[in-house]
Amino acid sequence: MIAMVCVDNQNGMMFNHRRQSQDRGLRRRMCEIAGNDDGKFWMNAYSRKMFTDSDTEGTHAQLCVAEDFMKQAASGDFCLLETEDPADYAANLEELILFSWNRDYPADLHFTLDLSGWKQVETAEYAGSSHEKITETHYIR
Repeated sequence: MIAMVCVDNQNGMMFNHRRQSQDRGLRRRMCEIAGNDDGKFWMNAYSRKMFTDSDTEGTHAQLCVAEDFMKQAASGDFCLLETEDPADYAANLEELILFSWNRDYPADLHFTLDLSGWKQVETAEYAGSSHEKITETHYIR
């Protein structure tokens, strides 16, 4: 499976059981990536609340919601991890797409996946709808 994760400058993911931030442009970008292969885009109900029809329009991303989505996702499926550290699923990850907010936020859930065994294959920077710079970095094993 291919994990998508949003982090701040300190690898923070959540604070007080809430996402640190969200960006309409980034949600659209995630749907575009997941829709390139007409693949499934897995997430839990908490993450699904953030996505609107306009985020997925024209992207062919098939949003799939389950609380145990990391167990249901198959090889090649995309998974948005917001409420859990991807390190807990490291053995099942084929690829990682890390989106960095390039800001400092308070956090109590952090991204702890060791990337030393991963190869960075692509990086891009762009402006989101509420963040002037979002960095998208792709890693493979």
